[in-house]
Amino acid sequence: MHPAAPRFPYASAALAELRRMAEADGRGDYSPLWTGQAASLGAPLPGEPPEGAQALTERLARELFELLGESDDRSGPHPSVKRQLYLDGA
Repeated sequence: MHPAAPRFPYASAALAELRRMAEADGRGDYSPLWTGQAASLGAPLPGEPPEGAQALTERLARELFELLGESDDRSGPHPSVKRQLYLDGA
């Protein structure tokens, strides 16, 4: 965390106007994402080392693509995105 960042709970108030504008535009860029009181219940899988947020996100994406039977090739848009672009005429 950057030392200039406001301490909790003041950061939320400092971003209120940005959040309001982003959410009015349908974006969650400045929406707070609280972990809640269950954050301490999170634990690595038995026999697995803990993983950071990036590794966890990438693993979940790979597993989702496997479940969907789709590629996670990063050379271009995901096949479902390509289909949507095609359907949208882009």
